[in-house]
Amino acid sequence: MEYLLYTVVAGDTLWGIAKSHGVTVNKIKELNNLTSDLIFPGQVLKIKEVATSYTVVKGDTLWGISKKFNVTVDSIKQLNKLTSDLIFPGQILNIKDKPSEDQDSQYISYKVVKGDTLWGISNKLNVTVEQIKQLNGLTSNLIFPEQILKIKRKETSIPSPSVLISRGNLQRKQLALTFDGGSGIEGINILDVLKKHNVASTFFITGKFAENFPEHAKRIVTDGHEIAHHSHTHPNFTTISYDEILIEMRNAEGAIERVTGKNPRPYFRFPYGASNSQALKAVGQAGYPYSIHWTIDTLDWKQPPTNDIISRIKAGASNGDIVLMHIGAKNTPEAVDQVIPYLKAQGYDLVTVGDILS
Repeated sequence: MEYLLYTVVAGDTLWGIAKSHGVTVNKIKELNNLTSDLIFPGQVLKIKEVATSYTVVKGDTLWGISKKFNVTVDSIKQLNKLTSDLIFPGQILNIKDKPSEDQDSQYISYKVVKGDTLWGISNKLNVTVEQIKQLNGLTSNLIFPEQILKIKRKETSIPSPSVLISRGNLQRKQLALTFDGGSGIEGINILDVLKKHNVASTFFITGKFAENFPEHAKRIVTDGHEIAHHSHTHPNFTTISYDEILIEMRNAEGAIERVTGKNPRPYFRFPYGASNSQALKAVGQAGYPYSIHWTIDTLDWKQPPTNDIISRIKAGASNGDIVLMHIGAKNTPEAVDQVIPYLKAQGYDLVTVGDILS
């Protein structure tokens, strides 16, 4: 089956995409096996099935059919082995070759908007005007709003910026407890607490944490927790260069994988929560489509009393929340030991970042 494809851009929503293509949100979710409304830039969505054949009706001409399906008369004649332009009602014409899934995945679709030109689209998507014309059977540079153009995917493989995410699905009563690991392990007993309550969490660790505390890093994985990336040396990504960010990302990923046996993709957390457009672009290029922020900051890194940590979590708890805590916070294990039963009693399912975003 051939589908109309759409590549998500920043600011898109499923509702907006569905409306612009005349389909329902549920149809898009069904075609793409989506379990939530969460989408991200660079994601390619199947929008609707596209006809590959057409039944001729009275009054049809090959020229009219070619314009309707944005193909050439010659391509229709070639596909159907026609030696003339003569067609008749009831005749079934092949309009396009039926691509395999591998062929289909090589392309994205672009919807023309008012003011677009082939030259402008070619520059935006890093292809040539002639490539667009050839792929879409265009004989001139004339295009019109709402027209769907097929673009070869390998020509547009510019990495998308990482997407900053602060919470999960608001419709599900879930909450993610997350822990950052950098230079300290004063609160490493958090692993015992989570095991006691049978809760899996997400740990964002630095490359240096993995190198300095290999046994603890390994235990995070063996205990069934989700491992994620938190830079190598914990610098502020808004104050270092693009190349320095890529080095940080590469070094940390290598260290974490060597020590734990697990690659920390696809989740990253910025040191200090500090990011900008350059940092998001670099993190995306490094292979991390999701940069995870938080909705509740316990400020446990300041080493506050246990009750202060508990109060912050209780006061802010709501559907889809991501809670920020630290392995180096000495009172965090006791606070979590007390707050887990409370959250469960409130009906919250305590999950990993991967689960809360699914």
